[in-house]
This record gives sequence, C-alpha cells and structure tokens, in this order.
Amino acid sequence: MPDPDDPSVLASPRRGSRLTLACVSLAVAGVVAWQSIMALLVFLVDGVAALAVLSAAALGGLWVVRALVREPLPLRWHLLLGAGLGIGALSLLMLCLGLLGCLSAPVWYAILVAGGIAGLVRLARLLQSASAGPACTAGRWRWLWLAVVPFAALAILAASVPPGLLWAEEGNGFDVLEYHLQLPREYLQAGRITYVPHNVYANFPANAEMLYLVCMVLKGDPIQATAMAKMVNLALAGLIVAAAWLIGRERSPVAGVVTGVVTAGTGWLTYLSGIAYVENAMLLFGLLQMAVLARLVPSGGTECEGRSWSSRSSAEPGDSRARSTGRFDSSSSHFLRWMVVAGLLGGLACGCKYTGAVLVALPLAIVVIGVPSLPLRTRLVGLAAYGMAAVLSFAPWLLKNGFMTGDPVFPLSGGLFDNHPAGWGEREARHFAECHRLGPDERSFGSRVALLWRYVPADADQRVGPLLILLAIAGLVITRPTRIGWLCALVLAAQVLVWMFATHLYARFAVPFLIPLIVLAAGAACRTGGRWGRVALPALILAGLLFNAFFAGRLYARHLYSDGQRLSIEGAPDVFAQGKFRGYEFYGAVNNNLPDEANVLLVGEARVFYFQRDVDYCVVFNRNPFIEAVRAAGSASDVLDWLRARGYTHVLINWREIGRLRRSRYGCPDEINPELAARLTAAGLLPVHAVMDPVDGVPYATLFSL
Repeated sequence: MPDPDDPSVLASPRRGSRLTLACVSLAVAGVVAWQSIMALLVFLVDGVAALAVLSAAALGGLWVVRALVREPLPLRWHLLLGAGLGIGALSLLMLCLGLLGCLSAPVWYAILVAGGIAGLVRLARLLQSASAGPACTAGRWRWLWLAVVPFAALAILAASVPPGLLWAEEGNGFDVLEYHLQLPREYLQAGRITYVPHNVYANFPANAEMLYLVCMVLKGDPIQATAMAKMVNLALAGLIVAAAWLIGRERSPVAGVVTGVVTAGTGWLTYLSGIAYVENAMLLFGLLQMAVLARLVPSGGTECEGRSWSSRSSAEPGDSRARSTGRFDSSSSHFLRWMVVAGLLGGLACGCKYTGAVLVALPLAIVVIGVPSLPLRTRLVGLAAYGMAAVLSFAPWLLKNGFMTGDPVFPLSGGLFDNHPAGWGEREARHFAECHRLGPDERSFGSRVALLWRYVPADADQRVGPLLILLAIAGLVITRPTRIGWLCALVLAAQVLVWMFATHLYARFAVPFLIPLIVLAAGAACRTGGRWGRVALPALILAGLLFNAFFAGRLYARHLYSDGQRLSIEGAPDVFAQGKFRGYEFYGAVNNNLPDEANVLLVGEARVFYFQRDVDYCVVFNRNPFIEAVRAAGSASDVLDWLRARGYTHVLINWREIGRLRRSRYGCPDEINPELAARLTAAGLLPVHAVMDPVDGVPYATLFSL
C-alpha cells in the first residue's frame, strides 16, 4: 500500500488532471480553428480580456466569502462562491457608480486592478493554509471531459459571431440589438445610467447588462466591445459547468466529472452562449445558490464511491464540523450564515431577470424548509434570513425603478402603483399587459401542457436533451432516493407550474429547470459500482452527448452555412454596421450616406445598436412622440414642422418591420402607412434612398430627408 505521506501519491492525480485539461484545450482549439481561425483569434483576444474582468471580480469575491462564511471550506468552494458573489458585486457596483455618472475607463481599470490584487492576497492566504489531504481522483472517468469538446467548440464559435445572425427563434438576436447591448451603449453615450423614456426594457433588472457595460467602458467603443461582451457571456457558461461540477463533487470525484460533463453537453449552454442575453448569469447564480442549499442537506447515508455526503469518511481538509457529522449546530450561526449566502445569490438571480424571482429564488426556498435535523423554528428563521438577503441583493434594482418610475417592479405591477413616467401611461400599460398574455388558444390547461411538452422534452433542437432528463429520473428511481433528491423534485414541480401559469410560455423561460435537474443527475452519477456504473451509466452518457451534439451542430450549421458555404463573419460587427448582411442594409443606408451632423428619426425600427450616428427610436410599447404628432397634426406640413423643430434631418421608415409587427401580437399604429408617407412627400419630405433586399430586389425601407 502506498505511503499517504509520500508526495508522489498526490502528484499522479494532479498530473493526470493537467494532462486531461491540456488534451481538452488543444482539442477545442483545433475544432474551433478548423471551422474559423478568426473565431479562435477573437477567443484569444476578447475572451482573455473578458476572463480578466471576471477573474478580478471573482478574486475580489473571495473577501466576500470570508466575511460571510466563518468556517473552513475546501478551496473549490472559496473559488466558486467568490466568483458568483464577486461577479454579482461587480454588476451592482456598475449600477451604483453608473447612476452617479462614473463611467470613466481609468476609474474602472483601477477598480478591477484593485479588486484583483486584493483577491490575490486572499488567494495566497488560502493556498498557504490549504492541506493537500488524501488523493481524490476520478481516475479514468476524468477522460470523459473529452466528450465536451464539440460543445465547447460550438459555444466559442457561436460567441464569436456578432449579434444579428443567431438565432432565428430569437429574431436573430433582435432583443440584443434592441436593448441587451443597446441600453448599455446609450448609458455610455449619455455618461450615466438614467431613465429611458423610449425603451421600457431599460426598467428591467440588468445584472448581466451591467457586465456588458463594463466591457463597453473599458473598450470605449460599444460596437467594438460586442465580442468582449459575448465572451463574458461565454465565460459565465463555463462557470455554470464549474458550479455543476461542484454539486457533483460533493458526492464524489466521479460524480463531479459526470455532472460537469452532462451540464456542458446540454444544448442550452451552447445556444445561450451565442446571444448576449441574461440567462447564463441567472443560471449561474441560481446553480450556485442550489449548491449552497444542497450542501446543507445530508444525503441520508447514500453510498457514493464508498463515501457519503454525511459520513465522516467523506470529509476533506477544510470541511466543516457540521459536514463531518451530517448535522448542524442549531445554536450557532452556521445555518443562518449559509442562508444569507444562498439568499444573496438568489437575489442576484432576480437581478438578472424578473422571472428569476418566481423561477429561481422562490422555488429554491423549498430546500430551505426541507433542511433536516433542525427545529422548525430554526428553519423558519433561516427562511426569513434567506428572504431578507435575497431582497437585499435585489434591492438596488427595485430602488432604481422606484426612484425613476414610482414603481419598484415597473412595468409588471399591473396598475398597483400609480405611475406615469415619461413615455408611459395607462394606454401603454394596457398594451404591454395584453401583448404579454397568452393567446386565447393557449390558455387552457391542455394547451399549456402541450406547450410544455413541445418546448422541453420534444424541443425541436433538444436543448435540454434526453440525457439530463433520464439521469434526473435515475437519480430518483434507479439509485436510492435522498432527501435532496426529493426536495429538488418538488422544486422542479414548482418551476413547471410557475412556467405554465405565470409566464408567456417561451422555451427560453424554462432554462431554470436545469437547476434541479442537475442536482438530480448528480444523484444518478453517484452510483458507479455494479453493472449500472460500469456499463449502463457510461453508455448512457456517451450516447446522450452524441445525441445532443448532433442537434447542437445542426442548429449551428443551419445558421452559419448557406448552400454549403460557410458565412465567415466572426469578430466582424462592421459587416452589420455597413449594411453588408441581408436584412440589415438599412444600417448602411444611414451610416454610409449621410453627413456627420445628420440626426435621424427611426419609424418602425428598434434594432438600433449598429447605427454609428445619432438616431431616435421608440420601442413598440412606449408612447411614440412622432405618432402623437401625426395624430395631433392638422396637415402633413404640421408634421414636417414638428420634425424640424426637434432638429431631425432625416427619417427612416422600415416597412418590412412595420408589417412584421402588425402580423404579431405587438401591433403597430394604423397611422404609419404608405398614405402618410405620400402626404409627407407631397408636403416636402424628400425620399433619398430606397433600401433594397439584394436577393429579391424589393425595397423594404425608405430614407427621407427634410
């Protein structure tokens, strides 16, 4: 038997892990380079810059962990909790300083450098106090990480594509160009975060967008910062995989590998990495929150690689005394401190998206109530601490909305608050509420169940995939069920009900389902002995990953390949800004053909991110001053006088987008029509450019000059 004090015992697993990491990294780089050298360059340049920003935040977050958790922890917990809390703190710091008008690049470089240096000091102390401990390795299972190569490569390739092409289901990134990146751009140009009367989405919580704003501040050019912003989103996906590994690693090294690999092979991660949305950030905070809560629930003695979550033999150097006994000292502050950590992460998830409150923070409170070995009173006090901490980390967004609009959850309160901020009134509130209701044919219980089936297990692109679902079922049925397993089943049931009855049933809104599914999958991955572990589990994982890779690759090819030719647009936002991509020619008409002093009003178009000069626009839900002027005008000349009085030199009307809006539930005011354009032309508005579709030769937008 080897001597446990012999350093070579520890060196071998570490060498094996480094070798695995090197092989996976080289394979991913090779696949990316095979598809696009430019994508690899974007990843190496902007990806490294994005990683530096998040690393500085994560290092600073180590001090937050130290302040909140007064117990020894394995290093992996320090690093991942530090990442979650540090990144959340960076978002909220950008919000607070942005409201004060502090959007100076030197200031933010100084903040990041200071946070990084302080974090390195804390990390050095952690490394000095860390004990090597017994050799814990996943053995041959670690080579399963090679199975994530196609998914990691696809995520990098998708993240390097500028917004505007991916994905068709998302209107080719419509929301990115309308507000996820556009609003940070407007804040940077205004020099502060302020109320935006023409874009209601500026009142949504925006923790993820604050990270994008950091990128724009550092780069100085919003359009050129798109690659870095998308790489931040990609890095968040990588942290999601690490958080899933953390959950499994609490069961055993093998379960950690399996859970991380299965999560990385979930189609939603590659999909979300292709668009600068908010779900990756919300999922990261929610999954770390679940990791904290799962840590508090002993497994009930479930066998896992000969070890147990709650047995003394599973404890590692740095684990708490509570972890070694499987019980908590209810007379200490241990439980409440962890409730505060979980609550803060839950509030950060709410700060990414309003639905984070009802699909992440509230359902996961079920786990708080289900923590065993504690008196009911202690659990209720813990639940109160959890709720207060969640409100605390969500409060900056509630306060920001409250001061700017009079409604902390604007525009979702449904008239509870008497709020009429600029650009908004009862008419706009009714329009917004009606457009976000289900259609008459979707409101029955049967229709809701059918949509759940269509968007999750029967998803055309299999972005959840059967592998995660089957492993989650196995975690409850095949292996011995645990308390955390049943609690996660209740969480999933609550999420499904909320999705069915409190959202407008988009597939993307089901992403939080991954949180309990991943924990359940960790339970199935725990049992690696017998025929299940030697044959069935590896075969299921490899077959499931192959299935998912096919659908993820097909989705990517459907967007990046045309008639067998690949579109090479990675790292090239100018392709859109110059109007060289089909459907975006209107950008070129404005950016290339007008003098520098031109001031353009957009009618029927809200995808404004790639315009390189002053433009005014209004999303379909806000009160539109131009439409009000048309309604109030006695003649076409009055409309032109209104335009001149506001300094407009040009007007762009996108007829194709107006038609699309009229065919949707959003609608478009009847006053905007060709007859209005004809009257304005007769009164002196000059059509100077017809924007043509290069494929069918049909004009779809008109640029006018006053």
